Amino acid sequence: MKKIAIIGGGTLGASCAYYLSKHNDCEVYLIDRNTIGSGATSWAASLLTQVRKNPATVALVQETYKAVAELENNLGELGARRVGSMQIVSSENSLNATKKLEEIGKEFNLASEWQSPDQVKQHIPWMNKDMVSEALFYPDDMFLDAQVLASSYAKIAKANGATLMQYTEVKDIVTENNRISHLLLDNGDKLDVDFVVDAAGAWSNVLSEPLSAPVPYAPVRSLYWITKVDETRFPQNQPMTVISDARAYTRPETGALLFGIRDSESKAFSPKDLPKDLNGFPYITDERQWDILLEEGKDFLKFFPGFEDIGIAHYIAGFSTYTSDSQFIVGRSEQVEGLYFATGCVGAGVAVSGGYGRIVAEQIMEQETYIDASQFAPDRKGQFDPYSEEFLMDCSNSRSNKRDGG
Repeated sequence: MKKIAIIGGGTLGASCAYYLSKHNDCEVYLIDRNTIGSGATSWAASLLTQVRKNPATVALVQETYKAVAELENNLGELGARRVGSMQIVSSENSLNATKKLEEIGKEFNLASEWQSPDQVKQHIPWMNKDMVSEALFYPDDMFLDAQVLASSYAKIAKANGATLMQYTEVKDIVTENNRISHLLLDNGDKLDVDFVVDAAGAWSNVLSEPLSAPVPYAPVRSLYWITKVDETRFPQNQPMTVISDARAYTRPETGALLFGIRDSESKAFSPKDLPKDLNGFPYITDERQWDILLEEGKDFLKFFPGFEDIGIAHYIAGFSTYTSDSQFIVGRSEQVEGLYFATGCVGAGVAVSGGYGRIVAEQIMEQETYIDASQFAPDRKGQFDPYSEEFLMDCSNSRSNKRDGG
């Protein structure tokens, strides 16, 4: 019997528990110091756009779609909104990039169709069609509440025999002869395990770096805005959009519009400086978020001419774990036997969660992984200082330079 502890109950950790719990010879513990889905998962924008510039990412997202179908078969509807998505083209650069995405999508049999500016306007009433030359529509794309997805993964994992340990903090991962031995918990208990999956998100390096197994990510500030309600401009069935020329994305939000803009100086934080409870954490000042929206969001607002009439109801700030090379972190550590990672989501954690869970489970079960996961190897950077200013800036730039959605 393999005893496996998964540290972190967000979508990535809960997915690992879900996939591992399918194996009868696994004793699975899903541990979170708060509740399942209460961390970064709780504020995720949760766009599950399928077409991506890296084919391996498409395969990860498609596994999430399979997992959602399985969960719905067991639990009923999860509230997934299958509204489709549009890649908006407004320049030669975005046209060339979108055509490359189209070719990748064809490799995975993704349904798509080109739309004229008038067709885009019919789908998306707020859009300035004069800014659009054309768009590529993916009708099968969806979004859903990330907390619901994490809780659903965990619910089925528990039904399969996994133990959920909420309000339980892991104080230390203990090794013997460079092999996972046990966990020390905040209540003084010791949990003997054979394998540990570090899915602690922003805090992953706090656990792994003392084992000389740092991984190349940093928690980087991300934010999005939600407009005031206007059901005429923002019908609930309007597609999500990716507007690469504006470094922006959108999705419907109960009669309003949720949109994100990637600022040019996305602030990265050192994991060791983060408090255990992020409630009230000063991610950004009110003044700075308005600067980002009105200055760096100028290109996006050209697509949204009615913005000043609508107004903003909320802005939401939090962390995503961005890597220095914009690649995910998932799989086996070569530094510590029995240690695995499911972190470094690069802003796509909800979308790729199924793929993460499947890869971790396949590796622990010593099976061939369904895709080549070597590009996501946790140890690919070797030994480095994950807290250095230079490294944190590399991770910040990774987010600032990202143009694809979600």
